Amino acid sequence: MLEAIESTPSTARSGVLTPHEARIERGEPIGLVGDAAQSKRGRIQRMLEGFRDTPIQLNLDRARLLTESMKATEGQPMVLRWGKALAHILENHPIHIDDEELLVGSAGPPGRYAVVYCELVGPGRFYTHPHELAPSKPGEPITITEDDVTALKEEILPYWERNAYHQATMHALPEETRRLMERIFVVTPTAAGRSMLAWAHDYGKVLERGIGSIRQEAAERLEALDPIDTAIYVEQRPFLEAVSVVCDAMVAFAHRYAELARSMAAEETKAERRRELLEIAEVCERVPEHPARSFRDAVQSQWFIQTVSRLEQAIGGVVGNGRIDQYLYPYYRKDIDEGRLTDDEALVLLESIWIGMARSTDVYAKPGMPSLTDGFAHWEATTIGGLTPDGRDASNELSYLILRSKREFPLHYPDLAARIHARTPNAFLHAVAETIKDGSGFPKLFCDDEIIPLLVAKGG
Repeated sequence: MLEAIESTPSTARSGVLTPHEARIERGEPIGLVGDAAQSKRGRIQRMLEGFRDTPIQLNLDRARLLTESMKATEGQPMVLRWGKALAHILENHPIHIDDEELLVGSAGPPGRYAVVYCELVGPGRFYTHPHELAPSKPGEPITITEDDVTALKEEILPYWERNAYHQATMHALPEETRRLMERIFVVTPTAAGRSMLAWAHDYGKVLERGIGSIRQEAAERLEALDPIDTAIYVEQRPFLEAVSVVCDAMVAFAHRYAELARSMAAEETKAERRRELLEIAEVCERVPEHPARSFRDAVQSQWFIQTVSRLEQAIGGVVGNGRIDQYLYPYYRKDIDEGRLTDDEALVLLESIWIGMARSTDVYAKPGMPSLTDGFAHWEATTIGGLTPDGRDASNELSYLILRSKREFPLHYPDLAARIHARTPNAFLHAVAETIKDGSGFPKLFCDDEIIPLLVAKGG
């Protein structure tokens, strides 16, 4: 009996593999699934080649710039300090445009990177114990240089060891509460591991109005504040000032990419790439400052918001993509109807977002060792399907296109969820089932008929 088991192929012992599992077992290189996808979306295929072959680069630029700003603004209202800090980062963080990119914006250097969120000095963060920091060795998955170690130990961590979220939270508690927490080991992961709980931007508002309109609204509300009403004035003035500062910085951030694209176009020898760079410049000069005019505008504007969020805070499970098939659909439908866009061109733009997400990693210390490892995925939630505000089925052609991408795109981004309900079309259910059957684990399913009444009952 034992001999029979040992002679059985591993695939037979483990049952029938899903297509996704079979590709992993065969050791296939990372790439789009299927010859048709690889041919029609060759740009994405080339961007995926060797995706995991080079070490992850540690990005200290955001940490240095945040620390500089926070030191310079001590004593000011915290919300305004954070606004000024984000503006300082957006104005000074190094930028780049890779050879194949149509969608631009990054919170780190080329390739995969790990942003250091120095304000989160707490459990799990590799810089919690500075004395253990050392340059990485050849072959390790994370690149940390001698200069990185020096900057962390001498410039960055000395400030944040007393000002980080976790420490600030603990110091704000009464002594007896701190003693109880230490005694019964109450864990505070939100203060130590990330900046807040989950939420999603109003991407539709940015696409429809533009950041410039939001900045104007903040200026008008600031002008309308009554200084006699001190309670509201003291609370809202710093916030509205911070909104204006950040809006201006976001526009300037996009314009920096426009300038870079134009300077690269001036030196580009290939006519096709020169044309692409000039198009990038034109798009970045328009969005996110102004309303999106096209699907490409809309995707670029959305990605700028995501990139700025990544530079602002630790994103894992924090800032999602929201109902992406709803707020992008009007631009997709218009471009398709007017012959300016094909489904494969739309997929190239969407999958550029997925690659941008996958390039960002989290870094943790191996237990009991000063060595580093890239951590778990960061799960930027992306939702398709569901209901419209007036109770109709919300699935559309873009919903199906995103499901197709999930079957053909090899990385586990985005964290896709499908909302289903009693009115969900059979065709959408079938497409969801086909995607789940592929074996990637996506999409998750949420039942609107259960969740919406629950949220309404809770005041949502």
